Amino acid sequence: MSAKIPDTMILANLIADRMQQWPERDVLTFVSIDADGAFKEETRTYTELWHNGQRVAAGLDNEKMGFGDAFAVITLNHPEFVDVMVGSSIAGTVFVPIDPRTKGKKLAFMLEHAGCRGAIIGDYALPQLIEILGRCPSLQWIWILGNSGNLSTTLRVREVTDVLSATSADIEIRVADPESPMQMLYTSGTTGDPKAILSPYSRFGTIASLGETLGLRDDDRPYSGLSLTHANAQLITLGTVLFAGLRGVFSRKFTKSRLWDITRRYECTVFNLLGGMTTAIYSEPEHENDSDNPVRYVLSAGMPAAIWGKFEKRYGLAVYEFYGAAEGGLTLNPPGSGPIGSIGKPPPTAEGRIVDESGNDCPQGSRARSFFATRMAPAR
Repeated sequence: MSAKIPDTMILANLIADRMQQWPERDVLTFVSIDADGAFKEETRTYTELWHNGQRVAAGLDNEKMGFGDAFAVITLNHPEFVDVMVGSSIAGTVFVPIDPRTKGKKLAFMLEHAGCRGAIIGDYALPQLIEILGRCPSLQWIWILGNSGNLSTTLRVREVTDVLSATSADIEIRVADPESPMQMLYTSGTTGDPKAILSPYSRFGTIASLGETLGLRDDDRPYSGLSLTHANAQLITLGTVLFAGLRGVFSRKFTKSRLWDITRRYECTVFNLLGGMTTAIYSEPEHENDSDNPVRYVLSAGMPAAIWGKFEKRYGLAVYEFYGAAEGGLTLNPPGSGPIGSIGKPPPTAEGRIVDESGNDCPQGSRARSFFATRMAPAR
């Protein structure tokens, strides 16, 4: 009987597989810009992601984290964020990404609602966590990315650098079913408490496999300044980069004033936008070299129709509009495909229905109340 081929819908299997193909490719570059304008960068190869993931998995074992146990990741975009994603996939735990700006009642709710037994947190967000520890009885341990300082707590504390410098034997990948929960993503909570989405590996893998559908080529270098704690950057950019073996670039956090400097320096050919970011970028003072950049197109969610064509002309690129939800379907409007302002049509992996308030299909040309997109199995 032939050996079963590992399912690359599961992140750890994907990294192990791509490590065999491209062991030393600098698949991820993380960049930050100092106050004096100096660029600082860190990179990850597939080999580094695999070995760091193993160290993270061993560290989670040391914290007595069982299969399906949850922990929070509260950081900006660092390479360690992806190390942790891979390690959690090896160990079979569930990570809960939380924007490091979250604080107070909202932070306490998210940690306790998800049942987080631990938290991996940037030292810049540590004060917010310390403030609400008394409201988080589920927490047992903290890993700090940066300096732990003189932290006084009864919880177990480690620095991430110590976890990644430890030695241990490789752990076998414990996730076998792509429908197993990978992470718990929270919505924004604009209508009340944030809503939790228990997202399986298949969700990440399905979106990650859509690179060609999203217009990506083998010679593209995607960029994102969006947070990896949210689905857009994590699935649309990180996922497609890891799946296709592209060389992705991530800012530690979004910077509209240095966006084009970053794309020029790293020769990035595509990047992601959300509606508010679009207007913020377009409102920047015009420069003679605005169109002198390597970007072929932007993946935009919510490009205002009023500036759509002006944005394309000013920056010398095309707009690829898409619409999606972390827990739902996806629609695509490639350049030149649909009308300006349209969210487009579902990709080949999904089917779309326009329904009335009773869930019945609407006749063509009628006024619809809701749109539903149902995901189908991806091509592998």
